[in-house]
Amino acid sequence: MLKHTLKVSLVSVVCLLSGLTSPNAARSMAPDYTCYIQIGLTQIVDLTRSVCRFQPEKVAKAVADNAAYLNSVKKLVQSDDSFLSLIDSKPELVVAAAQNYCAARESGMSEQQYMELQHEELMTTSSQPSTMDDNSEQMKQYEAMFTATAVAVEFAPEHYCPGVI
Repeated sequence: MLKHTLKVSLVSVVCLLSGLTSPNAARSMAPDYTCYIQIGLTQIVDLTRSVCRFQPEKVAKAVADNAAYLNSVKKLVQSDDSFLSLIDSKPELVVAAAQNYCAARESGMSEQQYMELQHEELMTTSSQPSTMDDNSEQMKQYEAMFTATAVAVEFAPEHYCPGVI
């Protein structure tokens, strides 16, 4: 039964895509899609409103919220080059720390409980380094994640969970 359902679903998607892949429609669309499929070298089909159920308003708000949060964090840590580098190279980690903090606080966890849990998780996920270089890299990662968590405690409520005090 599952095999049959999967085949029917796949056939449905192929039929849906075949109706959307006229060369003229693909060329007339802007190339900056959130969800798309590329067919051949020149055909790009926008799937943002069909298969992906993309909601541009929600994405625009999330992007603006994340940018505001990251700008606030950058102002706070402007003298910490390694953390600024983390923000520039992996902003999603810094944002995730803030969102995780808010989720924990909104579920009833205290700030201290959250910090202790984060510390414990960081310590248990760290493996034993095999060399001094590995140890140094691990310490940098630990420091970056701990800093992201500490910054989240300070700024996340303002940007992601205003009801948390």
